[in-house]
This record gives sequence, structure tokens and C-alpha cells, in this order.
Amino acid sequence: MTEAQVYPQNGATFLAPGDGSDPYALALGAEIYANATGNTSTGKLSAYISNPDPIYVGSWSHTGSPAYLGVVFQISGATHVGWAQIATSVTNTMATAELIDYAYNTVAYDGTNAVASSIAAGDTGAGTTGAPEPSSLALYALGAAGIAALRRRRKSAA
Repeated sequence: MTEAQVYPQNGATFLAPGDGSDPYALALGAEIYANATGNTSTGKLSAYISNPDPIYVGSWSHTGSPAYLGVVFQISGATHVGWAQIATSVTNTMATAELIDYAYNTVAYDGTNAVASSIAAGDTGAGTTGAPEPSSLALYALGAAGIAALRRRRKSAA
């Protein structure tokens, strides 16, 4: 069997059904809560079994269509939630899982207010931290180049 898998570390868990099976493939906008029941620390996303015809197992696409993985983890003893957008591709000879994007809620779960400390899959708005988009990095570089040019101009004028 060929499988695409993820492995949590440092006590992290993934959102999964309550039956202890593999992590859910979440759709854009799905809510992720720290107090969700049925989280799992196993990580099979998609698998290929030949018997003799191929059988694909898991709720993740085996053709590279991305979905969201809900994650519950600790930062300095406080529980946080986040998501990772992953695309899996599984054939009879190869399995890959590509991390496309991620973010997490900076508000820690306090045991009572699951809504404030939740995050929607794909959300990168206020109260979240994630990977900067490539266009943001380009804007930062352009700004740094402008500051460097301004300094050169002031230095040569003096």
C-alpha cells in the first residue's frame, strides 16, 4: 500500500472523526475548535491499494486537489488551533503531500470560549499568524529597496 501521511509532533493532534480514524479533509471555511472531540495523532491522509484494481482510501483527494487539515497544538502550555492547506497525490508507486499554506489563531483556548479561540479553514484575517504571501514579500523587498535608494541619495547630497 502506498500512503500520503503527516506526523504530528510535540503533542499536536489533527481533527478527525470520533472513531479514531484518519484526519478529516476539511473544506474552506470549516470551523476548527480546540475542544473538538475525536482528534487523532495518526496521520494517513490518502492511500492506494491494488486488489487487483486500485482502491483509494482516506477522505483526501489522491489527485492533488488541496484540502485543509485542522491542527490543535500547544505554545508555551497554551492550546491553539490552526490549519494547514495540503495537496496529496497517491499512485501505486508514489505518495506525496505538499504543504501549500498554513495559519493559526493567536488567541489561546481558555476552556470556555471556543468561538474566540477557533479558526476557519483558510482564514488569514485578524488574530491569525501564518506564512506571508509571495506578493507581500515582494512589497517588503520593494520598500527596502526604496529606503536604500533614499539613504544613498541623502548620503551623496551631504
